[in-house]
Amino acid sequence: MKARGFLRFLFSFKKPVIIGLFVLGICFICFGALYFSTSINSQNTTDELPAFSTSQAVEILSQNAESGDFILRKGRNTESVVIARLSDSLFSHIGMVVSTNPFLIIHATTDDNPNFPNQVIISPLEEFLEQGKVFALLRLKAPQSMREMLAMDSKEHLHRAFVLDTSDSRLYCTSFLETLIAKHMSISLPYTQISAPIISGEYLFPQAFYENSDFEKIVLPFRLVKENF
Repeated sequence: MKARGFLRFLFSFKKPVIIGLFVLGICFICFGALYFSTSINSQNTTDELPAFSTSQAVEILSQNAESGDFILRKGRNTESVVIARLSDSLFSHIGMVVSTNPFLIIHATTDDNPNFPNQVIISPLEEFLEQGKVFALLRLKAPQSMREMLAMDSKEHLHRAFVLDTSDSRLYCTSFLETLIAKHMSISLPYTQISAPIISGEYLFPQAFYENSDFEKIVLPFRLVKENF
């Protein structure tokens, strides 16, 4: 009786509403399946990486980073896991070091800072680390003066709105940095075609930076573990 009552309730809606609910349900199932399979595969991969505490990570990055370097991150939330899966990568986010004393990172993000959602922000290193579990550091193969200029120029985009789409006005973590670099030197970063229930089109993923020969790997991927007190 309960099943029949539910069906009568469902079909009391107009057809477009029923179809919309059906599509939404399918998207939810696909998204859940992708997240579940990704979590298992991701865990197996990241467990093989060197493990550092937050204090160790701060020390390593502070000793090796220079202004204009790029720091890659795999976040902890569902969105980050899915991005890493879609790009077949350890990473889901990227930012640029704009200062090493204090250590500050500029990046286009949706929710790193709840006071400044969906925009370009500057985060202290410790706050940037809090949002992730896998990290790496890259350096553009360019003169130091150019790298420092990139860091300076990036601040002009502070608080610009985050735009995740395939239009010319796009501004998400990777496209933001790609645009900055392109103003100073020629660089080819491949976009990936995505066909998913929620997102489709060509997008630039952090993995493209990691695999590009124009970047030097300064700190290889490592995972963050909780401090032992």
